[in-house]
This record gives sequence, C-alpha cells and structure tokens, in this order.
Amino acid sequence: MNEDDVRKYERALDKSEYIRLEKEVENNGLDATIDKYLNYCDCTRWDLEHKYRLCQTIDYRYTIDMSRLLYVVDTFANDDEHMAKVIKRHEDNIKFETEFPPIIYDKKLTRESLKKSIDKATNSNADKKRKPRKRTKAEEKLAIKAARIGQLKFKI
Repeated sequence: MNEDDVRKYERALDKSEYIRLEKEVENNGLDATIDKYLNYCDCTRWDLEHKYRLCQTIDYRYTIDMSRLLYVVDTFANDDEHMAKVIKRHEDNIKFETEFPPIIYDKKLTRESLKKSIDKATNSNADKKRKPRKRTKAEEKLAIKAARIGQLKFKI
C-alpha cells in the first residue's frame, strides 16, 4: 500500500478547518496532534458496550479525520516517518475490515416505521389528560362584548 491509496480517502476541508488545525498544532504540538488523529482513524475501536464500531473506512467521519491528518502531516511534518505511520494505520484498518467487514447500520425511515412511531406517540399522549387553558383578561373582555353584541336586536 502506498500514499495514493490513502489519498483516496481525502476530502476537501474548509478554511476555518485549516486555521483550527494550525492552532491545534501550535497549542498541542505536532506529535500530539498526529497521535490524536491517528487514534480517531483507528477502525478497531468499539464502543463501551461493544455493540458498534466507533469508526469504519466507509464512514464520512473517517474521510474527514484522514483529511485532517494528511493536512497536518503534509503541512507541518514533511517527512516520511509520519506519513509511514498514516499508511500503516490505514493498512491495519483495511486488514481489520477484511477480517471483520464494515457494518452498515440501517436507519432508513419507511412509511410503516413512521406510522408506528406516530401511533406510539399518540397512544402515549392519549392517556394524559390536558388541563383546559385559562382565558386571559383580554379574551374574557372580548367574550363579554361578543355576548352583548349578540343580544342586540335591530329593527328596521
């Protein structure tokens, strides 16, 4: 695997992102920043309950974190040692995903699932009784005026 294989996962970043990364390198140092984004790009991590993976190469987040990492390495490091770390991390991720394929979490919203969620919401709200809303003084005065006007009879 070479640098071109890693660059396939690179996306364009905003100007504000470049400025934020430069400040992060100034404040935390180059090695700490690179280690941070190498950790973010680690696809072998799982959540605490071991239900889902925190990062996968098919995720948008992976491409953004890889873009940030490549920008920091290209701009500030300019050496093969740091790029070798990035390539090694990416190789490990690809190797891990060949053994454990990426999990696609299905979150499609269908009409049936939407109806079920609406039914659950309306059934739970139907049990609750609403208190009648109190009228304001202005509404009371308007109601009294409307009643008086309704009682008036005109003869022509």
